[in-house]
Amino acid sequence: KEFWSMDFMVTKDVLIPRPESEILVETAINLLPQASTSHPMFAPKRILELGTGSGAVVLALASMRPCHLFFASDTITAAVRLAKQNAKHHDFESRVSFICADWFEPLKDKRPVFDMIVSNPPYVPSRAIEKLQPEIVKNEPISAIDGGEDGLSCLRHIINNAHLYLQRKGHLLLEIGHDQRNDVQKIVDQCAKYENVVYTKDYSGYDRVVQLRKR
Repeated sequence: KEFWSMDFMVTKDVLIPRPESEILVETAINLLPQASTSHPMFAPKRILELGTGSGAVVLALASMRPCHLFFASDTITAAVRLAKQNAKHHDFESRVSFICADWFEPLKDKRPVFDMIVSNPPYVPSRAIEKLQPEIVKNEPISAIDGGEDGLSCLRHIINNAHLYLQRKGHLLLEIGHDQRNDVQKIVDQCAKYENVVYTKDYSGYDRVVQLRKR
């Protein structure tokens, strides 16, 4: 499957990369500085992708900003193996470190550690899954789609915890459902750990990525 003009191997263990997720990549790239010989104080940023799946998002980022340090996790072991294969295919084995982990579980004693956290988490309400196209339900992992009863369980968990692992002024970028902006904003407001909240629309005009900065 092509994503960001790169080809990725996909299996039933991962979501097929969607064009909408390129908005997540674009938003991250715009926030990450390029290495410059004119700035001797340049220091590489540390970026973590949660729920990497095939590795498409983090490898696209690594291809555009190779001067930074990239990490990616997924709770599905087979997905991590596949992401590593895709990294090898693009000769990015040394640019991205992959781990099998459940969200922030292995990071509890290592904070704050990242300058940016990105994720395309499950955000489809459980009741709506049966209404999705048959090819999605039959060929892609439900765990990568099911966002709980209201579709917000994973988004809520990430928003409420990511600030603990971000450096001061670090960024959290999340892909969201086309109709979830208001609900996501309520979660952000209740958390009260972020500022400079920006929503970016996808190619169809829907709010698709939310960008947050740690206070």
